[in-house]
Amino acid sequence: MIYGVPDKDYTLENGHAIYKFNQVISSVGSFSPVGNNLIAYPNEYEVTDKVLVSEKLLEDESLLLPCSNFVPDVDDTTWEQISGIAAICHEAVFTAESEEISDLNTFLKEQNQKLYDAGIESLLSGIQSQLDAQKED
Repeated sequence: MIYGVPDKDYTLENGHAIYKFNQVISSVGSFSPVGNNLIAYPNEYEVTDKVLVSEKLLEDESLLLPCSNFVPDVDDTTWEQISGIAAICHEAVFTAESEEISDLNTFLKEQNQKLYDAGIESLLSGIQSQLDAQKED
C-alpha cells in the first residue's frame, strides 16, 4: 500500500513500482517513515535488491562512525530546549510545504534567528563538549 493499490495506482515493471497516469513516485520508499521500506516494492529510484543491500551495509563495521554509540546526557531544561528547537524546525518545514514563500532568503534568515533565539548555539556547544570528552576517553 505504500504506493497505492496494485494495478490501479501502480504497476510493477522490472521489479520497480511505477505509477500509472504519468504520476511521479515520491521517494517515500527510502526517505520517509511511512510504510516499511524493506518490504515495500522499490520505487524507480531504488535498487531492486534493497533488502540484501541494506543487510550488507548493516554488517559492514567500517561504516560505523567513531561516535555512533554517543548519547548526550541531557537534563529536563535541555530537553525543553531541544523540544523548542524541534518545534521551530517543524513549523518552518510546515510553512515551506504549505505556504508560498515570496522571499526565501528572508524566510531562512528569520528561521535561523528563531533558532539562535531559542539557544541552538549553546545547546550544540554543550553536546559537542560531551562528545569531545567521550572521544578523549
